Amino acid sequence: MKNQNEEILIFSRKMLKVKHWEQSNLMKKTNDIGLMLLLIIIIANHENQAINLKTLCQSVKFSQRSVAYTIKNLISLGWVILEADAKDKRRQLIKTTPLLMSLFLQYIVQLD
Repeated sequence: MKNQNEEILIFSRKMLKVKHWEQSNLMKKTNDIGLMLLLIIIIANHENQAINLKTLCQSVKFSQRSVAYTIKNLISLGWVILEADAKDKRRQLIKTTPLLMSLFLQYIVQLD
């Protein structure tokens, strides 16, 4: 039982650190959705899955307007970019930037 309680405490502390990072780094209007979108984009990019605005909107319970607004903010921070799809030039894929990956790597160290 003690081991489980320690795991819960460690997990809770890490989640609190995540929430503090979220408050410090994401625009207040995009806190709720921003981190979720970033995580979905990172996972999709690293699994070589194409993700565009439509796909992203279908994966979350936020309006397309909210998702688009948040993506614009993430672009302005330099964390994601829009890139033409090689297979369909009409589609724009959402890609992570080296800046975002660097920030996440720095943050991982803080969680340990």
